[in-house]
Amino acid sequence: MPGFLSEYDEVTRVTFGDRWHVDVRRFLARADFKAASAILISPTMSSDGDVATTTGQMDSGGYQDELVVRAIVGWNLTDRADQPLPLGVGSGEAGFPDATRRASVAVLPQKVFDDILLKIDGVSVAKTKDGKAAEEEAAKKKADEFPGGVVGGPVRTEVQPEAAA
Repeated sequence: MPGFLSEYDEVTRVTFGDRWHVDVRRFLARADFKAASAILISPTMSSDGDVATTTGQMDSGGYQDELVVRAIVGWNLTDRADQPLPLGVGSGEAGFPDATRRASVAVLPQKVFDDILLKIDGVSVAKTKDGKAAEEEAAKKKADEFPGGVVGGPVRTEVQPEAAA
């Protein structure tokens, strides 16, 4: 009898034309999402007397890259000279994901990248036909969560000293 985690081993094939395909893990582990989330927001805190400031840089592209790099289990994609695009170290191997895999994913056409991303369960863009509504909703939510600036811009939080009693 298969174990619980085997229920989440589903691999989906994304096809491009009659010849090309990418095999993608549909369900990523918590550790995969955690690694991607660590890339999404990089906060920096500083203090100037009684005022504490927190700034943050958002890298939604890096977040998406990390999810796709971790989700791909195989493909038959090639470069312009019809040489296989290398996948490098695979999931479960030491050093995963490596620079080779990242470099290969970086040269994918955006449409191909988006089609792969949409196959990962838990990615909000997959909830709409074209992804635009989900992206707009996510941007609005992020703007609400990060007052005082454009998403991806610096965020300033001030802590006021308590008034003397």
